[in-house]
Amino acid sequence: MDAETSDDQGRDTQEDTSILPPRGTENKERDEKETGRKADHKAEHDEANPEKQSWFQRFMHKHFPEAKPHDRWTLVFTAVIAFSTFFYMIFAGWTLLEIHSGSQDTHTLAVKAGEQATRTGDIAGAANKIATAADKFSGSADSINQQSIRAVKAIENASAQSSAASRQAAKNAEATIKTAQDSFRDEQRAWVGAVMVTNIKMEVNQPISFMAVLTNSGKTPALHVKSLIAGTVVLRGQPPDFAYRPPQTVQSDFTIQPGMQVSNTPGPGGTALTDEQIKALKTGDLTTYLYGKMTYLDISKRTHHTTFCVVVLPPELDKWAWCDNYNEAD
Repeated sequence: MDAETSDDQGRDTQEDTSILPPRGTENKERDEKETGRKADHKAEHDEANPEKQSWFQRFMHKHFPEAKPHDRWTLVFTAVIAFSTFFYMIFAGWTLLEIHSGSQDTHTLAVKAGEQATRTGDIAGAANKIATAADKFSGSADSINQQSIRAVKAIENASAQSSAASRQAAKNAEATIKTAQDSFRDEQRAWVGAVMVTNIKMEVNQPISFMAVLTNSGKTPALHVKSLIAGTVVLRGQPPDFAYRPPQTVQSDFTIQPGMQVSNTPGPGGTALTDEQIKALKTGDLTTYLYGKMTYLDISKRTHHTTFCVVVLPPELDKWAWCDNYNEAD
């Protein structure tokens, strides 16, 4: 029972609540009525004062005197919409015309583009042919270049071999000429040497004295001949030192003609012999060596040297024999 009572009370409350209008709705309607009243009042005021009306208001009062203000504004907006629609149609028609004209231009451009593409294809084909020909020419040029390089290298090798052969031939010719010249000079040159030793004297308190005979056995003169001659005493079996000690001096510069003989003697100031030395020389305990050297030039201005050596034989001490060495000539 209490539950049913509670449900009836709830329905009554909901029904009462839905009958009352919302407070906000009443305010809105009141504001709209107030706004309309003010607009009508303003319109009546403007009609009562024609000098304050605008051109549009006068036009509307003249042609539409029965229209209310909000109807007049509706008419204004409708006219604006009509004019806008009219201009929009004009603009749309112009646009459609431009599109149609543009489509024709586009078609023309498409045709031209196709023709251009065809010509481009032809040009590309021609370019491919040119490229193929260029490749073939390049291959031929490379082959020609390689052949040219090989030919140049072959020529260079042949030239190098020929040059080497020419240089070798020149060297051989030069050597042959030099050999011939040397042979001729050697055949025609002067040859100076000692042919004998004479007038050997060894006395007490006197230096060794002898005479060396020099001759030129060659075919041309011996020029600027210079000589040194000396003698020395050494123990038996001891070799001489072939020294030329002062005061011995170089004989004067002279020339020996072919076949000519010249005699030279040791210079003054030699060491005097003692009696004991002479006795030892005769018994063979001491040995006497006589030697000398000469320098000279041949007619080709080449320098030559000659040396000689003899050993005095005991007991007479006036005979001699050639030494085993120091008898040389160049």
